[in-house]
Amino acid sequence: MAYVRLKVCGITNEEDIKICTQAGVDALGFVVEYPIDVPWNINRTFAKKLLYLVPPFITTVLVAGGENRNIVNLVKFLRPDCVQIHWGKDPEEIEELVDVSKKEGVKTVYVLRINASGDSGTDSFITASKTYASIGIDALLVDAFTKDKPGGTGISLDVKLLRKIRENIDVPLIIAGGINSSNVKKYIEYVKPFAIDVISGVEKEKGKKDKEKVEELVKILRS
Repeated sequence: MAYVRLKVCGITNEEDIKICTQAGVDALGFVVEYPIDVPWNINRTFAKKLLYLVPPFITTVLVAGGENRNIVNLVKFLRPDCVQIHWGKDPEEIEELVDVSKKEGVKTVYVLRINASGDSGTDSFITASKTYASIGIDALLVDAFTKDKPGGTGISLDVKLLRKIRENIDVPLIIAGGINSSNVKKYIEYVKPFAIDVISGVEKEKGKKDKEKVEELVKILRS
């Protein structure tokens, strides 16, 4: 089976960087000046200090939303390896961000958010995933959302839909939404994603990672 990468998102402190890097996590996500109040939000100045502490060969990911100009400013200020655009945007807006990011040497991941209320089985999500995958992004991330939470819901998505999306796009698929050590094998074996993205599934409280949960998830992925 192919190597499945692990990104831990919502890094807010130096200790969690140490926990994740020592456990063998592949990528760290930093939610910076997100336009909606979420527990993992940090400002750009503090984010820059944290990104500097990430060791070589571990991918740094800026998680951003809102107006394009704000995202571009964050990309230029933080210089992450990758920007993850976590907000509803039309393809033209994403293309603009992809072009700017490429000039800055930054990869682009777009988040296709699927309503966790149960209507995730429609073909419209397949169409949307194919559209976004064709406009220059480097990977597509699929996550669950609710009316109150744009991400980090802890709600799982249908594995059949995720697999169908993966089979219909020609860019790497990253999956998120309620993934933890108790169910990750199911997602790996059935969906066969490029990477797993977790946040609440490895926390002991909002904004603080649980060392044992991170290590257990890495152990399962590497087994």
